[in-house]
Amino acid sequence: MAQGSPIHNVAELKGKKVAFQKGSSSHNLLLRALQLAGLKFSDIQPVYLAPADARAAFQQGNVDAWAIWDPYYSAALLQGGARVLTDGTDLKQTGSFYLASRPYAERNGAFIEGVLDTFTQADALTHSQRAQSITLLAKTMGLPEAVIASYLDHRPPTSVTPVSAETAARQQQTADLFYENKLVPKKVDIRARIWQPVAAQGAKS
Repeated sequence: MAQGSPIHNVAELKGKKVAFQKGSSSHNLLLRALQLAGLKFSDIQPVYLAPADARAAFQQGNVDAWAIWDPYYSAALLQGGARVLTDGTDLKQTGSFYLASRPYAERNGAFIEGVLDTFTQADALTHSQRAQSITLLAKTMGLPEAVIASYLDHRPPTSVTPVSAETAARQQQTADLFYENKLVPKKVDIRARIWQPVAAQGAKS
């Protein structure tokens, strides 16, 4: 929200213009926040915009609210005169996923596990070598170091692993929510689309 906005809770978004990228994690966050506030998606005026366009619309006052992920979130707070109406803390979001075709994953399981381990090590380095990470990320992402520092503050140390049962259940809730709001044409069975290492598959059988 803009600092001077009269809107102070999600329920007050009724009838308002909300910018976000369609089908994104922010779309999911918005749907869950509206649901928690007792609103339907049809109660707001969605404005589908990519992050850069949404930021411009927000700063120009052409939309009432903006749902966005980091580091754009941090940039809006530090540079865009924004304040937080709600975040994903209590909304049971699932984070990000890496995708591969099933035939590739089934042929290259050991390699994929190695890649996930490398990502976990890289995440640990981002936190243990914070100053260097901020400089590198600011340069590659084209954002001020203060924005990157805030972005890292919002990211707890993370292990990148195969999808857990808990994460699968939460992602199923997201798939069901998208189906209910006609964002996907048919119901999706998340577990049928999750790859697991051979050892994990054996443990379940």
